[in-house]
Amino acid sequence: LTLERKIVPSTRRMDLKIIVTRKTGKAVDRNRIKRVLREFFRQKMGLLRCEGVVCRVGLGAAGVKNAELFQELNKIL
Repeated sequence: LTLERKIVPSTRRMDLKIIVTRKTGKAVDRNRIKRVLREFFRQKMGLLRCEGVVCRVGLGAAGVKNAELFQELNKIL
């Protein structure tokens, strides 16, 4: 999991871009990962002081449970 943040103080709404390649797994797995990422950033939006975030999900993410994904994101941020 890779995150890139564009840190610019702004009153605009934060943009979230999620990149999950087909190599990650089946469509069900890719959509689950995207749902978890959107929910995480919806909850943490007030804490992030940036204009945009780009999430690039790697190959091993399909087997990761939702709770583990949340923990990994908390560590990164």
